[in-house]
Amino acid sequence: MRRHLAKLREGTAEPVRVDVPSPRRIASWILRPGETLADQEKERLLGARP
Repeated sequence: MRRHLAKLREGTAEPVRVDVPSPRRIASWILRPGETLADQEKERLLGARP
């Protein structure tokens, strides 16, 4: 953790890339019946990491 914070302070840390689904995609997951969602969609909707 200290090394990462030091890199952040120096400006040499690699940016963290996160695949965030679009609001439209999230809304479609919420509005569809749960049994029609794929397992991966259920995990993403519940906030589990891919």
